[in-house]
Amino acid sequence: MEIFKDVPGYYSIYQVSNLGRVKTFRTGEKGKIMKLNDSDGIYLKVGFSKGGKRKTWRVHQLVAMAFLNHTPNGHNLVVDHINGDNFDNRLTNLRITTHKQNLNNYRKPIKKSCNLADVSDNWCTNVSNVANIEISYNLI
Repeated sequence: MEIFKDVPGYYSIYQVSNLGRVKTFRTGEKGKIMKLNDSDGIYLKVGFSKGGKRKTWRVHQLVAMAFLNHTPNGHNLVVDHINGDNFDNRLTNLRITTHKQNLNNYRKPIKKSCNLADVSDNWCTNVSNVANIEISYNLI
């Protein structure tokens, strides 16, 4: 079951779920699921705006802040993706560890290349663990 909680520091404006989805409650967008950005190919991110200032957050940090009471503090304690998939921001896949422990669990992220015009962003995210994909189809 998906559970949404307010993002600390953004109460009543943004919420994050235990599945890694983010909602906005800004004017005119009551409860709208936000689109996540993977511009670096390593982490899913989302941009927040408050008081005229914009900040980009990594989604796994938001989940940890809301559900694990994590406070981002540089490299002292960090959020680790247990299965090594940096796009899997479900609460069950996240834990707070030391930077050293996180490095021991490191797996090189798979950079996705989804430049197919007919494929959605969600599909690209869902195949993030597959290194090589070949798609063929017949046009009728």
